[in-house]
Amino acid sequence: MGRPLIAPILHHVAASALLVLLAACGRVPAPAAVGVLDGQVKATTIAQVKQAIDDLYSHHPSINSFVVRAVTYTPETRDKVLRICSEGGMAASDQEREAQKVLACAPLIFFFYSYGQQNAAPESVGVARQLYWFAMTEKSDDSKKVLTDLLRSWGIQ
Repeated sequence: MGRPLIAPILHHVAASALLVLLAACGRVPAPAAVGVLDGQVKATTIAQVKQAIDDLYSHHPSINSFVVRAVTYTPETRDKVLRICSEGGMAASDQEREAQKVLACAPLIFFFYSYGQQNAAPESVGVARQLYWFAMTEKSDDSKKVLTDLLRSWGIQ
């Protein structure tokens, strides 16, 4: 008589163990997302950055109305900032032009990072990272430090 009860008990124990295992799997922390400032800077061209931005705007149309710190970037305003970020403005020296380029990129990096964080859009954080890489490419150590420190002070990881 004891034998017929063993099968349902074993079935119940096995089912319970499976539920415990599944619940434990759900508690395994996901790997940390790569931040903008993490890792090795990769040489990046403005063409690569523009393509990534165009893709982002087409996949996430809500970015057109996203506002952070009272700033939004339409494709037109974004392109104006990118122009300064890649070419600089009127400057008296190469050092001044480099500073203009690096500092022009910073608010746009912050914008894309913020959109990605607030809208669970890793693609946008990726664009911020690419723009950061572009801003760091072929720049002096001083400019790299200024940009990285500024972005960190704004909470960018």
